[in-house]
Amino acid sequence: MFTAEELKEKLRCGGSGCPCRRGVNVHCPNPFHADTKPSFSVTDRGDKVVWHCQAGCDQGKVTEIIYSDKYMGKAEKEEVYEEVKELLSNKPYSVALYAEEKQLPADKLRYNYALTDDGKTISMPYFAEDGTLARTRLRKADKGFLWKRGDSQKDIIPYGVWMIKDWEDYVFIVEGESDSQTLWVNGINALGIPGATMWKPEWDRYVEKFNKVYVMIEPDIGGDKVLTSMERSNFRDKVIVITKEELHGFEDISDMWLDSPKDTEKFKDRLREAFRAGKKIYEHPKSKPVVPNTEIIKTSGSTDLGEYVVEWPELRVFATVTNISRSGGSLREIKAEIKMTCDRITKSGLLGREVLTLTSGTRKDALAKRCYEGDPTIERSEWRDMIEFLCDNIINSSKSEPAIVELSGEYDITSKKEWIVKPFIEKKNTTSFFGFGGSGKSYFTILLAILVSQGINFKSSITTNGEKRGVLMVDYETSEAEYQRRRVQISKAIGAPMDTGGMLHYVRLNTPLEDNVPLLSRIIKEKNIELIFIDSFGAAIQTGSLDADAVASIFNKLDALGPDVTAGLVDHANKTATGSTSQFGSIYKVNFSRSQFELKNVSDKYPKGHLVFTLTHHKYNNGSTEDMMGFVLAFHKETGVLESIREMHPSELESVSDEEKAPGEMDWEEASRYFDEQTSLHYSQLARLMEKTKDQMASQLARWKRQGKVDNDNKGTWWKTEEVKPVVSEPTYVAPEPTTVEENTDDEEEMERIF
Repeated sequence: MFTAEELKEKLRCGGSGCPCRRGVNVHCPNPFHADTKPSFSVTDRGDKVVWHCQAGCDQGKVTEIIYSDKYMGKAEKEEVYEEVKELLSNKPYSVALYAEEKQLPADKLRYNYALTDDGKTISMPYFAEDGTLARTRLRKADKGFLWKRGDSQKDIIPYGVWMIKDWEDYVFIVEGESDSQTLWVNGINALGIPGATMWKPEWDRYVEKFNKVYVMIEPDIGGDKVLTSMERSNFRDKVIVITKEELHGFEDISDMWLDSPKDTEKFKDRLREAFRAGKKIYEHPKSKPVVPNTEIIKTSGSTDLGEYVVEWPELRVFATVTNISRSGGSLREIKAEIKMTCDRITKSGLLGREVLTLTSGTRKDALAKRCYEGDPTIERSEWRDMIEFLCDNIINSSKSEPAIVELSGEYDITSKKEWIVKPFIEKKNTTSFFGFGGSGKSYFTILLAILVSQGINFKSSITTNGEKRGVLMVDYETSEAEYQRRRVQISKAIGAPMDTGGMLHYVRLNTPLEDNVPLLSRIIKEKNIELIFIDSFGAAIQTGSLDADAVASIFNKLDALGPDVTAGLVDHANKTATGSTSQFGSIYKVNFSRSQFELKNVSDKYPKGHLVFTLTHHKYNNGSTEDMMGFVLAFHKETGVLESIREMHPSELESVSDEEKAPGEMDWEEASRYFDEQTSLHYSQLARLMEKTKDQMASQLARWKRQGKVDNDNKGTWWKTEEVKPVVSEPTYVAPEPTTVEENTDDEEEMERIF
C-alpha cells in the first residue's frame, strides 16, 4: 500500500497557485468533480491512508476515482479497495450523524420515519400502505446500501407509500430516501425510488390517482434510467420533469436544502419556481418518441351494431368508430366518426375526433395532426400509419349490409319479459334512478347490485331469476372504501354472502363516460358484466351540451356496450319552475330512459338513526308503472352501522306527506348524515359529497356555524357541535374531483395551495 505522499503525488495537479505545489495536504481541483477551490485532502495515519473531500463528495465516490485506470493499475486498485473497506467498516454511523449530514431533525427521522441505528448502520424501514413493514434498507457510512434479509415481504416497494397524501392534486417522485425525507419535513407530498433502475410497472398504481406527477431527473445515467421508466408508465402524460436547470443549478433536492437548511420558506419558494418551470416529459431533450407496432390490435363491437372499437394494447390507445354510413352501397365510400382516446390517463382522455370518408387522405392527415398535438410522444407519421391501418380494418369489417326484415304475419306476443331485477330493471332497458342528495340512491343501487350478483331476492318485493349476473359499479363520487363499507353493511342486513364470487366489481372514474367506453367495454368482456350502474350520470356526462344529439350519443354508447349489458343510471334531482321535482339536467335524459324512478327521503317522519325513502315510478315504456314503494334502513344509534332493511307497509306509504322541505333544510339533513358517518370532515370533502363548489360550501358552513350547528378548527376541518372536538392534523382522504366541478386552475393559486 502506498503512503499518503505517494498517493498525493499521483493526485497532485501542479496548477499555478494550487496549495498542492506547497506540499500541504490539499489537492485542487478534486478530480471527481468540477472544483475551483482547495477541497481534497490526503492524510497518512500510520497504517492507513485517509482522504476527504471538503466539497461534500462521499467516500465511495472518492474511492471510485482513486482506483480508476487514470490513477493506478489493477494491483494497486485491489490494495486501495481493501484498505478503504476496512476503514469505512469501522467508521461510526448513526441517525444523529445522518441528521447532521442532511440537516434534518433527528427526532422526526426517528419517530416519524422510524429510522434506527446500531452505531455503524442506519435502518430505514419501507412500510406498506397499511403500515406493515415491507422491507428495510440499510445505509452505511460510505453511503452504500443493502436490503435487510428476512423481511416478511419479498417485493420491493417505493419509499414512502405509507406517507402519500391521497387528497393532494400532485406527487413528487425523487431518487432515494434522503430526498424524500427532506420533502416530507417541508410538507411536500413525495415518493422515493430506491434506485434509478428500480421503477416497476406495478408501482404505477401508487401515483395514477394524482393529476400532476413531478419527477426529479438527476444529471447522470441514473436520471436517464428514471426518465425511461416514466416514459413507459401508465401516467406518463401527467409527468412534469424537474431537472438541474429548473432546480436552480442544484443536482438534487438534498443539495438545494443544504444550501439554506434553516430557511424553509426559501426552499419552498425555489421548489415552487421549479414546479412552474417544469416541462412535460416529451419536452425533455432525451425523451424518445414511442414507436408502436400498428398491427397489434384488439377489436370489439361491430360495424353493423353501430360502434366498433379498435385497441392498440401496447400503447393503450383506442379508436371508437360510430355513425358508420355507406354512400351508394360502395364499401370504399364508408363514412364514420372516429374518436381517438387513450387510457394512459391523459389530460382529457380525448386525443382527436374526425368525421371522414375512410378513403380520404386529407381527413386522415387532419386526424393524425390532432392526435399528435394531443400526444406528441408518438410521431405524427406513426399516428398517420395507425389511422390508415384503422380505416382499412373498418372497410374489411364492413362486408355486409344490415338485414331488412319484413314486418308481417303472426308473432308470439305471449313471451315474458326478461328481468335483471324485477320490478326495477328489465334486460336491455336503461333505467334511471334520481333524487336529491341523501335520498338513498347509492344504498338502494348497491342493494340491487348485491341481489343481482348473487341471484337472490329481497322478500317478495325485489326478485331475480336466481341466476348470478356480473355487476359493475361505475362511480364518480364515492370512494372504494365507502362502497366496501356500504356493501358489507347491506349484505349483513339482508343475509347475503360476504364473498361475491367475482360477480360484483367497482371502478372509479374522473374523466367523461364517453371517453371511457373502450375501458368499460374491456372490463365488461373480462368480467362477464351484465348490469352496469353509473353514479352519478350527471358527473359522467361532464359536458355543457345536453341537447338531443349529445344525450342520444351517450345512450347509444351504453346500448352498444354489449348485447347482454343493461345500464342503471343514478342521477340527481332539481326543482322545476313550477316547484315540482324532475331529473337533473336535460329532458332528453328522461326521454331516452326506458324506465324512471324517483327516490324521496322521508326520514323526518321516523326516529333518528333511520334512512327512509320512497320510490315513485314515473315512466315505463314497455307497460304500466308500479305503485309507490318504500324502504326503511335502520342504523345503530351509537355506531351508525346499518342493522336492518325492510319494505314500508302500505299504511306507512299512505301517511307519507307530499310536503316539500326547503332546500337549506334538506342540505343540513344531508350534511348531518355525512358528519354522523365520519365525525369530522374537511370542507372541500363535504363540498364534493354535496356537489357544491368550495365557495358555496364555505358560505353554508359559516351560516350553520352562526346557527350553532357546526364548529371548526380554522384549518378547514368541521364537526357538529354536539360531537367531541376531534384531534386532526390533516383532512381525511378526498378523492380527485370530477371535471364538472368548477375549480380555479390559476397557477399562482395552485402553487399557493400546494405549499
